[in-house]
Amino acid sequence: FCAQLPKPISDRDFVWREFSTKLDDTTHVILAQSVEHPDCPAGRGLLAYVRAAIHASGYHIKATGDDKCFVSYLVQADPQGWLPTMVTNLVAADQASNVKRIREHFAARRKK
Repeated sequence: FCAQLPKPISDRDFVWREFSTKLDDTTHVILAQSVEHPDCPAGRGLLAYVRAAIHASGYHIKATGDDKCFVSYLVQADPQGWLPTMVTNLVAADQASNVKRIREHFAARRKK
């Protein structure tokens, strides 16, 4: 995943591995963490990105009945390099929107 940022801030890229499992009939867990991969070396190519790191990230999804669920989201990431505090705060605040996007996705699927 590549994140394009306004200049003069360097763009960021992420390479991660994701694990997903169903713990029981009502609980699903999705976990992610940065990895090194030979096909995606950091800082290579015409467009050099700063390689950001995901230390821990994931979702805990628990069905609560009546086609509803409770979603917990955790992300611990380091954007690496220089970033203005304002940009860091904007991106951090937008992370909560990930859960909202999940809700909207499933609401749209229900309407079909």
